[in-house]
Amino acid sequence: PGCSRLRHPFYARRIASYSLASGPAGWALCSGWVTLFQLPPEHLASRMRYMVRMFAAVALLLPLAHAIPAASPAALAFAPRMNGPHQSAQLRGPTPALALQALRGGKPAPAPPAPAPRGSSMLVRVGIMLGMYAAMCVAENLIADKLLAHPSAPSFLSALVAPSHLLGGMVSASYGLVILVNVVGSSFMMVYLSFIPGAARRKYTELAKKKGDRDAEARYSAPKLYAEGFSQEAKEYNCAQRAHQQALETYANFVVCSVIGGVRQPLLTSLAGVLYIISRVKWAQGYATGDPMNRYAASGGWGKHIWTSLLVSFVCAASTGLGVMGIV
Repeated sequence: PGCSRLRHPFYARRIASYSLASGPAGWALCSGWVTLFQLPPEHLASRMRYMVRMFAAVALLLPLAHAIPAASPAALAFAPRMNGPHQSAQLRGPTPALALQALRGGKPAPAPPAPAPRGSSMLVRVGIMLGMYAAMCVAENLIADKLLAHPSAPSFLSALVAPSHLLGGMVSASYGLVILVNVVGSSFMMVYLSFIPGAARRKYTELAKKKGDRDAEARYSAPKLYAEGFSQEAKEYNCAQRAHQQALETYANFVVCSVIGGVRQPLLTSLAGVLYIISRVKWAQGYATGDPMNRYAASGGWGKHIWTSLLVSFVCAASTGLGVMGIV
């Protein structure tokens, strides 16, 4: 709004071409270019707010961008026309007449190019998830402000979002859920996971002794963290050890981001805590079977959600940081 230059067809074509042809990177670059250079001159805080909102909108639109194949008529219709000697016909793009005909379904699309690298697909999925979690943060704030705090809302819901008297009204009462679930509950969960390598240490020490391993005590006893060798027993013991060690690698990130993110997004952060505890336990139990693939395959579908809960806690912490800065 208010950008007269953006109404020019040249800029419209460029924005569409880079957004559709370049994928998530194109969306991000174009949104940043529009925000920093095409908006009317304003002070830095306003531009930062525009930037954050633009990137949030881009993240929410990533599913649409991902749903359009790179060689579809819609993408090729606006592809940049790079006519260099080393550019293929697909990268050069069709003429405007063929583009309109392709968009109307009158001409089949060219043969699709080679599949995108796995890394770009992962970035798209992460971008989609971050956009979804950002939308969930906005939804929580709207529910707390418009519905739960409404005079006609049930009393227990109003008390949940009311300021906490213990902390001087700095946070809502629902911040207690973050403390109970994400801090206390996850601490008990980590204690439970610490029993897995301890039990495995005793189990495989005795098993190795029965098989005549003279170095069983030195191989499995404390302070040795991982067992050396290529035997099946050493592999299974190391899997049990990793079930605990891998959880330690990201636990501090989860707790810190939960404590920060819960200040502004207590309900979403506490839900992420419940998901984190369940998925961590299921993931560790699958890993402790001795087959590394079972950390996901034998978790009943829960294993992958350790990353879901981590990303949610990151987004909630970012929401608190942006709120402190007064950007959103």
